[in-house]
Amino acid sequence: MRTWTKIIHQTMSDLNLKYLKEKAKLFIEKGAFVLGCVDETNTLRMDPGELPEIFIQVPGENEGEWKTAEGVCLLARNPSLHPGDIRVVRAVQCHALKHLKNVVVLPQQGERPLANMCSGGDLDGDDYLVMWDDDLLPPKSQWDHPAMNYDAPTPVMCAGAVQDEQFVKFFVDYIKNDNLGQIATNHRATADREAANGGVKEEKCLALAQLHSQAVDFNKTGVPAIMDRILWPQRYPHWIPGKALKRQYHSYGVLGGLYDQVVPEKFVPDYDKPFDSRVLNAYVLTEDMLQKAKEFKVGYDQQMRRVMAQHSIQTEFEVFTAFVMDHNREKHWYSLAEDLGNLMSSIKADYQAEVREHLGLIDSGYMVSEKAFDILGPFVAAMYTVTAQEVAQWKNGRLVSVDGDTSNAPFITYPWLFSKEMGMIAVKKSGPSSLRAMFAPNGEIRQRAPLMKTNYKTELSGIRLEPLAEWKPEHGMGVGDHVGTTAFDIAAVEDSDEITDASVGANDDCPASTRSNSAQESYSEESSEEITIDADVEEVCDDDDNSSSDQSHDMMAEQVEEAGPDEAGTEEAGAEEAEAEVEIETAYDRLMAMMA
Repeated sequence: MRTWTKIIHQTMSDLNLKYLKEKAKLFIEKGAFVLGCVDETNTLRMDPGELPEIFIQVPGENEGEWKTAEGVCLLARNPSLHPGDIRVVRAVQCHALKHLKNVVVLPQQGERPLANMCSGGDLDGDDYLVMWDDDLLPPKSQWDHPAMNYDAPTPVMCAGAVQDEQFVKFFVDYIKNDNLGQIATNHRATADREAANGGVKEEKCLALAQLHSQAVDFNKTGVPAIMDRILWPQRYPHWIPGKALKRQYHSYGVLGGLYDQVVPEKFVPDYDKPFDSRVLNAYVLTEDMLQKAKEFKVGYDQQMRRVMAQHSIQTEFEVFTAFVMDHNREKHWYSLAEDLGNLMSSIKADYQAEVREHLGLIDSGYMVSEKAFDILGPFVAAMYTVTAQEVAQWKNGRLVSVDGDTSNAPFITYPWLFSKEMGMIAVKKSGPSSLRAMFAPNGEIRQRAPLMKTNYKTELSGIRLEPLAEWKPEHGMGVGDHVGTTAFDIAAVEDSDEITDASVGANDDCPASTRSNSAQESYSEESSEEITIDADVEEVCDDDDNSSSDQSHDMMAEQVEEAGPDEAGTEEAGAEEAEAEVEIETAYDRLMAMMA
């Protein structure tokens, strides 16, 4: 599992560097990208000569905390080509709008809608960028730049009934005149070239901004946006890819400097990390099972190769995660990522169904029961084992070790079709409590909280609680919190790789999931020896238990009573027991918060 996790993290890191270099995607700490909505209370003001008021409430630093931005902000919508598209506004507190979170509320007052001033936007689903960082504010003299007129031209009307020939003609005209992307590129190049003459305020840039708006409405109006030759740049900055070198110049502006400073790393999969022995040694696998797992892998690998060949993608990891480093450009990178995500979801579902059908579990659904897992688990381990065997054979078969040469490496994403089940196999030694938490249907944990509380109190009794010696952000708890060395004790696992591997199965869509707040962490060896759970207590929380809630509570009460302090014990022992009970209550409450 460490091999897969490292490769996925490397893929995501390299892709983020690629987007930073080519798309200039920068993180703004004091900012938010949120949905826009209207102030239905008519509280926010938009008076002439004053900054328009907005309201925005975003998550704070602590969980469950919300903070409201106040003061002068920037409000914009993508794309912002005209200098008036970025509006300077004032964020205010408004008690009547406190129920609105993760949205930006715009006033309904004013002669012209504030949303329309932002690149011709509206409030029917548009997203807006809000920034309240003082360092990003323009000079005060530019706070009220006139907004561009975004009224669409008069549509071309058809005389009489629309004929098929007119449909065809309009479609052909649209394909011929669909130059929206070229207008945007020319605008960026002109703004960079004319930076000394005002940049986006230069006359050509203003004309291109107007043409861009017209091109956006072309499919609605039928009026094409035609660029004059004077609006075509003679040369392009070096940070716009795909242009001939003789038509490029080295830009020393902000975008050029950022482009030069970001040096992306070439993505090279690393197969040096070992496969996880917890999965490899979990079951005794038969030759028939291994052979069938190989047959499924052959079909899966062929399907992955077809997708890679279709889009000229270099590695299976880019297909599996939809984080594509490079492709044949037949689709926009965003559209390709969306299509690949849908395609991989379909491939995963198909192979999961085939495996379950082969095992006679076709009606079990994805949320497998413990009984179904007893059948599915060994086959998933077989899938993992045949993949590990292929990698081992590939490593041993290389005559010369060439650094970074993985062109002939076998595919290894196959077993991750069952990522959740692999995570469950890896944490099997954590005991039945963690498995019960995995098998519980959505909402069942909260509904049975009182019953589970009694059960966990019994399991936690006798466990020594110690403060965390070292805290890491992924632990999800405050420094100095007391946690018991149970199946859910993140701090009990000394090796951070163990945490990553044990929680891999927490997310089907991302095999590299490292959610440290998962209820699937491993026991430490010492604590697993200390904890003994009566079989009757385990059965109470078993999913197959058909007893009533009242009977279960009675049974649990008897178990707790048996586990209680000896009546003949001293008063001091009773006080210690009471103190331990409080600590157990605290540990349980934190456990419920982690599982929520």
